[in-house]
Amino acid sequence: MGNELIDNKVFHVAQKYLLQTSDTESSIRLLEEWKKDVRGIILSNVQNASQVRIWDAMLSEVERELGLPAGTFKISVDFQSKEVIEREANAFEELEHESILRASSRVESA
Repeated sequence: MGNELIDNKVFHVAQKYLLQTSDTESSIRLLEEWKKDVRGIILSNVQNASQVRIWDAMLSEVERELGLPAGTFKISVDFQSKEVIEREANAFEELEHESILRASSRVESA
């Protein structure tokens, strides 16, 4: 890996890899390069559902370009602030369209 990927972390999970990243371009490049080994991505410091929806759309495009079935790549979200966790608890119960966990069928864990 080159220095430009220094912020990316790769986690071995159930014999597949999840990629955690803060750099969109590098993440897409790694998904394309490691398509047989990468199961999905961990989105760190997620603040709202729109961030998940944007990644969902990007992952759909990568899957189309690579000829992979829709939904191949999964998303795990990482909440890093108490406010986001509290807002998500309310959104999950009452405001489904604002829920981070319900923003995409790709979301598998938090």
